[in-house]
Amino acid sequence: MTINYITRNHQQFNRNFIKIKNLFTYSKHHLFGKVFQTDFVRASVGPECILRSFRPAFGYTEVVKRISKTILNVFIAAIVLWSWLTMVFRGGGSFSARGIWSLKYFTVLSNLLAAVAAVCWLFFRERHFTAVLKFSACLAVMITFLVTATFLGPIFGYAFLYAGPNFWFHLAVPLLCLFDELFLGEQKILKNELPYSVLPLFIYGCFYLGNIILNGREGNDWYAFTTWGLPVGFAIFLFLLLLNYGMGMLISRLSKR
Repeated sequence: MTINYITRNHQQFNRNFIKIKNLFTYSKHHLFGKVFQTDFVRASVGPECILRSFRPAFGYTEVVKRISKTILNVFIAAIVLWSWLTMVFRGGGSFSARGIWSLKYFTVLSNLLAAVAAVCWLFFRERHFTAVLKFSACLAVMITFLVTATFLGPIFGYAFLYAGPNFWFHLAVPLLCLFDELFLGEQKILKNELPYSVLPLFIYGCFYLGNIILNGREGNDWYAFTTWGLPVGFAIFLFLLLLNYGMGMLISRLSKR
């Protein structure tokens, strides 16, 4: 009697489990795109099969990665916009100017590019162009970070350069963008796409040095690159272009994509 009772219960359990399997075989759950996918592949009978049956399509690590990247990009876009508007209407300390004149600094332009890239990722994350744009913006703000840390800092003082909005522009946003590229990057940057990452600095360098040549150094050498002469200024920008490209190669190799 006991054996028959157990057998009937076991058969009923098998029938119920098969019904659940058929119901959820092709079910999908979405969290910031395709994140979870239920896949009852195994037909083995027993309670342990329930634990094996539910598998995330990209893994729990990918879920955390997608959520973290979304939060990070929203924060980057918001803090850059807030910092720039603060600089425009109230001034921002060293290497800043009120109003539209703040756009003469590569610091401001590179951070605004990072904010634009972050917004593009939020809406067009699947497009490869967005990955290239974010990669280029990351390198641009990293140039800002390195120039501040190694060249401007010893001359003008770090406390002076990391005050007000420039704390975000010179330090925090570049490091956040670097973290994003190294640990949260989703699409591989191809070797033939690396030259695109140099374009922001190249365009700015042409404008910066061209303005000095046409209008003179007085009041136009905002970063003091031509203090030791115009040829030295050209050499500094050439070095920064090579550094930009070298960092691009290094980051693309180290990033976990």
